[in-house]
Amino acid sequence: MDYTQHFAQVLKYAVVGVAAIGAIAVLRRFLGSRRSQRNELRVVPKKYTPSKPFHKFNPSHVVSLTELLSSTNKLREIFPSQRVYIIPGVFTDEFLRLWNEEVILASAAWKMGRTPNTLLRAGQTDRTNRYGFVLQDVGLGDWVKSFANEFLFPLAVKSGIINNTTTEARRAITGFKSVHGFIMRYKVGEDLSLAEHFDDSDFTFNICLGTDEFTGAELYFKAKVQRPEGPYEDKLVNYEHSPGVGVIHRGEIAHGVHPLKSGERLNLIVWCKVKENGYF
Repeated sequence: MDYTQHFAQVLKYAVVGVAAIGAIAVLRRFLGSRRSQRNELRVVPKKYTPSKPFHKFNPSHVVSLTELLSSTNKLREIFPSQRVYIIPGVFTDEFLRLWNEEVILASAAWKMGRTPNTLLRAGQTDRTNRYGFVLQDVGLGDWVKSFANEFLFPLAVKSGIINNTTTEARRAITGFKSVHGFIMRYKVGEDLSLAEHFDDSDFTFNICLGTDEFTGAELYFKAKVQRPEGPYEDKLVNYEHSPGVGVIHRGEIAHGVHPLKSGERLNLIVWCKVKENGYF
């Protein structure tokens, strides 16, 4: 037997084996990195369970829907022709207090990872706001879906944000098929503002939960409106948040948040779509 040839063959197999081992190590590092990145974006608390009032939506959590729908002054339009409305009271005082407590509890159990909001303006990333959390990530998905369909959908139709006036529309649009809820936080030393953007929704609900110890961080809306005489022009409408007061609007209207000057502001935001979308 030619030992030289045998040795060369063994050496060849050894080189191939070392290369294979190296390739496997590289692949493991790559997959580990990808898994780490994926976990960073989809962090779900392992042991957090929502408080009992948040296990299921209850009409007692909110003000009378019948009164809201029957009263002409409960929905106040703040941007004429653009269907941006404020609702002076949404949650009862007790449930608003419970929401603030729930946010503190959920925040303590949740490690910041998945970005709450997704912005649609070209050139902006989905990590413009880094603080807050997705309600579905802390066990509040069922609550927010029921709240959206039982309380928000009738308001969306009443306000005209969702067009459900024709027989054909009523057959096609009976509720929200896709719902995405999240908490946004603005605080000195963290995020102070939010760039102008469009929501990935047909209908958006936005309510300030607290605190009342903040200045600045006004919400603004921008749209092109026609002047009485002349071309269209950009118009800006500012809105100052206060705890317990809600805002509803179309997702396709441009809006953003001016810089926070002091304190902290917490907001609950719900995006709704009439078609199945699957936010996550």
